[in-house]
Formats: sequence, C-alpha cells, structure tokens
Amino acid sequence: MLKKRTAITGGAIAILVIINIFVMFNPFNQSSSYEIVETRDFSCPGMTGFTFKYPVFKGWEVATVDTAFQKKGECTIFLDHPQEITLESYPQIIITKAPYSDKEFEAPPVTPNKNNVPYIYTKEDSLFEVKNYGYVIFYDKDLKYWVSLDGISEKSGFPTEQFFKTVIDSFTTLESKN
Repeated sequence: MLKKRTAITGGAIAILVIINIFVMFNPFNQSSSYEIVETRDFSCPGMTGFTFKYPVFKGWEVATVDTAFQKKGECTIFLDHPQEITLESYPQIIITKAPYSDKEFEAPPVTPNKNNVPYIYTKEDSLFEVKNYGYVIFYDKDLKYWVSLDGISEKSGFPTEQFFKTVIDSFTTLESKN
C-alpha cells in the first residue's frame, strides 16, 4: 500500500515538474511585461495632425516603414519576429487616417483617453472577413485614426495589451491639444 501511494505521489510530482518547465520555457507564453527595447513616436511622411507612442519589444523590432498607401491615408510598420515563431503573415502595425462622420455609428464613442481623445478598442476581430489582432480607433472632429495589428496576436507571444495601452495612453491630435 505504501509503495503504491509513493508511486502515485512521485508520478504526480513528475507531471507537475513537466508542466512547470513547459510554462516557463514556452515561446508562446504571454509575459505580462515584455522587454521594451525602446518607445518610439509614430512618424510617417505625409501623416500629420496626430501623434502617439508605441513600444518596440525585444524580438519584435521595426523592420521597415511602408508608405506605399500614404495617399490613401495609410502607413504600415512591418515588424521582425522571433525566429522560433511561425506566423501566417508578416507582422505589421497599420495606421490609417480617414474622414469621419458621427453618423457612421448609432452612438458616438464615449471613452476618452487621458488626452481627451475618444476611442474604441477591440482586442481581436474578424473585420470584413480579414483576421485582425486588435485595433483602436480614435475620433477627432471630422477624422478617425485607426491603429491595428495584423499578422500577430498574444498567442504568438506579442504583448498586444501592453502595445495598445501605450498607444491609447499617448495618442493625441492637434485638435485635442487646443
């Protein structure tokens, strides 16, 4: 009886040790605070009237900034990613500036950030049948500013919550400064 109990206890301990090792070294494990290499001010030629800061995380550094759709009010920041992670598409931050009418919604956005800019934040969504890994839309007088993540999610190890918190807390427009 004692041998059986010892074997069960030893097996349970071994399973707990294996689970603990997997949790500690799992590359897909979301850390509550990823290492921030730097915090950048958003800058894209031709996109003016607003500013925000965004964190650059270790392993997810900025690869390039694409302004190909600049005339359409869009800028894309492509990111590197850790080599051990396989992603469906190239990780990117997409920033869009577009005209806005408060008639687009039944009720206007009501959540202002600390700079008094109203916004809506969505963690993950399939918008227009395209997988989106979170976005925030800021509203100003007659413009909206859309900051979204594409090709990355918390499941891939990217700290989306930490990213969006920095963006939301720092976003400001020329209108909100006046």
